[in-house]
Amino acid sequence: MAEGKGHIGFALPEQHKPGRDAFNTKPRKVEAWIAQLPMGNVGETARQVFGALHESNRLHISWNERYQLLEALRGPVAYIGQALHKRFTGLTFPLQPKTQRIANLATELYNEMALGYEIAIEDMLSRHFLFRDRRALTIMLHRALRYLNRVLLTAYQVYSPSPRNTWANLHSLYRYAESQRLHQSSVTDKEQEILPKTSITTAYKQALLLALATPYRLRQGEVSVIYAALEIWAPLAQLKPYDARANQEAPLYVTHLGSNEEPCHLAFNHFQCDDHQCRLIDLERLTVTVQEEVELAAGGTITELKHRLGSSLSTELLRRLGMTWGVPPKRGFYRSNKSSKAEVVVGLTSVHRALGLVSALRSITTMNSSTGPEGLFSKTSTFSSRVVSAEGDEKEDVWDVFKPKPASKPGQPQQTTAKTPPLLMQTWEIRDESGGGFRVARTGTDTLGVQVGDLIGIRPLTDTHDANWVIGVVRWIRHGNADELEMGIQNIASRSRPAAARVQLANGKLTEYQRIIGLPESKEPAQSQSLLAPPMLFSVGTMLLVQFEHAEHRLMLSRQLESTGSFAQFTFEDLGPITDKTAAKRPDTSPGNPADYSSLWTDL
Repeated sequence: MAEGKGHIGFALPEQHKPGRDAFNTKPRKVEAWIAQLPMGNVGETARQVFGALHESNRLHISWNERYQLLEALRGPVAYIGQALHKRFTGLTFPLQPKTQRIANLATELYNEMALGYEIAIEDMLSRHFLFRDRRALTIMLHRALRYLNRVLLTAYQVYSPSPRNTWANLHSLYRYAESQRLHQSSVTDKEQEILPKTSITTAYKQALLLALATPYRLRQGEVSVIYAALEIWAPLAQLKPYDARANQEAPLYVTHLGSNEEPCHLAFNHFQCDDHQCRLIDLERLTVTVQEEVELAAGGTITELKHRLGSSLSTELLRRLGMTWGVPPKRGFYRSNKSSKAEVVVGLTSVHRALGLVSALRSITTMNSSTGPEGLFSKTSTFSSRVVSAEGDEKEDVWDVFKPKPASKPGQPQQTTAKTPPLLMQTWEIRDESGGGFRVARTGTDTLGVQVGDLIGIRPLTDTHDANWVIGVVRWIRHGNADELEMGIQNIASRSRPAAARVQLANGKLTEYQRIIGLPESKEPAQSQSLLAPPMLFSVGTMLLVQFEHAEHRLMLSRQLESTGSFAQFTFEDLGPITDKTAAKRPDTSPGNPADYSSLWTDL
C-alpha cells in the first residue's frame, strides 16, 4: 500500500494497466461472470470473488467502470459474508486456527470492497469538477463507510483489534462528506437490515456507537444485535462542534477526525482538540430512549424495535447498554500490574466441582452411595461420538471449509462420554489485579473455551498453596496477537459454598438436583447474600429446597441480579430448614402411565 495521498488521503495500492490475462471488468463480462459463479459451493465462490476483487483493485480502470463492478459484486459478497459468518460465531474462544482464518477472510473481503470504492472516489476527484457526479460520489462514500463498518463488526465478533487504518479511513470519509455537504443526503441500501435508506452521517454514527458499546465486553451474538438496532438508534446521537467547556459528567464522547482511533468519553480525551478536528457525540437522547425501551420491555410491551429484533434484544442487554452509553463508571479499586500465575476453571459445573463438592454434600451421598455426591447430578443427557476421518486435512485451505465430510464407516465403535469427566483446569498468567478483578492471559491454542459472561473460578498460585477460589465473570475478551487470548474478570465473591437444589412441583414430585453456589453478603462491593444457578432454570418467586451438609433449607428467590448465557444470580430469603413434618417427598421413580401424558400428545 502506498502512503496516504490524493484528495482524501487513503493509503491505496499501486495500480497497473490490465494485461491480456487480467480479470475483465467490462460490465457485460462481469455480469456473465457472476451468472456462472458456483453459488452452491460457497468455498469456490468465495475464492473467485475475493480473487477478482483483489486483482481489480490493482488494475488501472476508470472510476465509472470500477463503480459498476463493485455494485455488481455486492450481492455475491453479501451471500459469502453471511455464509462465512455462520462459521465463526456461536463458538467459544480462542478460535481454532482454521476458524480464525475464516473470520480473517470475511474481514479482508469487506476491506477489499471498501478499498475499491475508495479508489473509485479518488479517481473521480482527480478529474475536473465539471465531470464529477455528486450523486455517484455520495453513494460511493456511503458504500465505503458501510463496508468499513462490516470490517469493524467482524473484528468485534471475534474479539480482535480492528485492522490497520480502519478508523483513519472512517474518519476521513465522514470529514470529506461533511466538508462537501454530502453527509446528510439519503442513500438507498438494500443490504440494510431494517431501514432501506440512511445517510453518510448515520452510517458513521453507527460505527461510533458500536465502538462505544464496549464490544469486547459483549457476548458474541449481542454485538450483531446492537449493530442492527443502531440503524434506528444512530440518528438519536448528535454530532456537535467540539466545546472544551462541555460537562464531563454528561454522556458526551469525542471523535477525532484526524486520528486512527475510536471515540472515547470526553473525560478520557487525550487529544488536543479544536472545532476543525474533533466532534462531540451527545448521547443524551439515545440513553433516554434506551431507558424507555427497558421500561416498556419490563412491562411486556412489544415495541417496533423489539418486534423486528425479537428476543435477541433482551431487557438485560438494554440495561447494560443504557449504563455503557451513560456516564462511564469510575474504577472502584486500585489496579496493580503484576506477573504471576493462577489456576482457572470455566463454567458453573467446573467451578462447583472445584469448590469441593464431596465434603460439602457428604451427608446426602447415601441417596447415591454407588457414585458419591457427583451422582446427584448424573441424570443429565449423555452423548456418544464416533471417529470421522477428515478428508485430506493436511491439504485443506480456507476455501474448502464448506466441503462436506464423508460419513463414518459402519461398525466403527462408539465412545460414550464418562458421567464424571476430569475437571478441566489450566494455568493462566495474571497481568494485573485489583480488589475488583483480574486481567489474565494465556498463549496457545489449547486454551479453555470461554465467552463473555462465563462464570470463572480463579485461584492464584502461591508458595504456601493456601489461596481460595475466587468466583468471577468474564467481562471482556481480546486477542492480543495470533495465539494469545486476554480476558478481564470481575470478581463476584472471594468466598463461596457449593450446594444442591431441587424444586417441589405442584403435584408433590421433586425435580432432579441442580448445582448451585452460595455467595455470602459482602460490604465492598456492597452485595446481599445470593446464589448462582444454571441460566433460565429458575425464576424470581421459585421455592428451592437446598441441600448443604446436614440440612435441607427452603429458599425463596427474591430478585435476579444478573443473567448471562452461563449462569443466573439471585438474592433469596431463607425460610428455614425442612423438619421431618415438612420433609419433601422423594421423587416418584415408578414407570409412567400413558394417561399421565394425555395432554402432551397434542402438543407433540
